[in-house]
Amino acid sequence: MRISMYTAIAVAAVSVTATVTLTKDGCVDASGFETCQSAVTKKTSACIGQAKKDGSQTELLACGCQDAVDNFNCYAAHCWNQVWGCQYQEYMVQYFRTCAIAKQPVPYFPAPNDAPAACSCNLGKIFLAFNGAIQESTQCSSKQNSGDASANVQAIQGCNCCQVSGAFSRYISCSKAILEQEGTRMRRVK
Repeated sequence: MRISMYTAIAVAAVSVTATVTLTKDGCVDASGFETCQSAVTKKTSACIGQAKKDGSQTELLACGCQDAVDNFNCYAAHCWNQVWGCQYQEYMVQYFRTCAIAKQPVPYFPAPNDAPAACSCNLGKIFLAFNGAIQESTQCSSKQNSGDASANVQAIQGCNCCQVSGAFSRYISCSKAILEQEGTRMRRVK
């Protein structure tokens, strides 16, 4: 049971396995969003072109990060009525997973508890709790350096136990979450 629960947490925490794209569906200002995204696409294309010209992998990665930032800013400005929903929250998880320099805070992430039109499970809070638990476990494990190997192993097992319970504690609050079979994406529950 422990392994299956841990797997469920991992799936929920990294539910963005495919590329998530922000769309105009349901946006309060769909045409403004499309115009904004068109400008972002041009800016990103120019950035990528320059990075390729310079032969710089670092510049290329920075172009990708900036593209994500520009896109979520377009969404926040023109689709503010959708920012608590699954699409935006999944997009933000993807941003944090793929952009090594991504930092908090970002607009509307994670969604507050009981936000209107929110995802059935707060993906942002699960993602941040999961990553926080991993970081704490890593720090805890790295401090186990006594001369007694057996004591170190036991202490590291304790660190791992805390990591799992830290991740579980946030996931358990998502009792209404439904994992869809295809793509294991969270969806809104009415």
